[in-house]
Amino acid sequence: MPTTSQDIRTVEDIDFSVSQGENRSDAILIVEGKAIYVNKQYLGMHSPTFQRLFFGNFYESLAFVGGNPEDEGKDGFNLEEIEYKHIGTTSNLYDGLREFNLKNVAFEKFMDLLHVIYPSRKKITEDTAEDLLNLGYHLKIPCVIDRAEAVLIKSRTISVAEKLRIADKYKLFKLQDSCFSQLTVLKDFIDVKWSPAYKTLSDATKAALFEQLLKKIK
Repeated sequence: MPTTSQDIRTVEDIDFSVSQGENRSDAILIVEGKAIYVNKQYLGMHSPTFQRLFFGNFYESLAFVGGNPEDEGKDGFNLEEIEYKHIGTTSNLYDGLREFNLKNVAFEKFMDLLHVIYPSRKKITEDTAEDLLNLGYHLKIPCVIDRAEAVLIKSRTISVAEKLRIADKYKLFKLQDSCFSQLTVLKDFIDVKWSPAYKTLSDATKAALFEQLLKKIK
């Protein structure tokens, strides 16, 4: 029996710019001045950072997340509640629709993240892997980190030195092991040593790299 277009299972294309109804959209995230309608339970299930923001201590929720407070504005996010819109008759602080302003994050990158973790399950590419890693790392979303790491491991266009830099920055041990396995001759180590990425590596990674070199020359 031939397959028709009606038999093909399609992936839901979610429009975050409008509310999907009270049960599916119960919070608004403001990114670069644009409203994104999300579900608190769904995001909280994927990210303990969002779980704390939406359901944790109110004052704790307003604090900087995604790194150390002294690093605010450098490499992370500042989540600041900018408005509370009450819907219904209850006076409970956590009931109703609330808006949160996400600072230090690009709108398009955040939208990529949502499409990765929501049912649309957008594919992570070599071009988007590091940006999604950055978001996944700071928001503590394991599924995003794991999928981005898998893309980087399979990549044949990103250099070993760049992969080591990313692995070092985001503590990706599988990616680091994959890099070490590709260093088979002395020239491979020399290429890494003289790459711009080498200067950014931590002392621990440099030591591990030197240990790998010693194993090869024995």
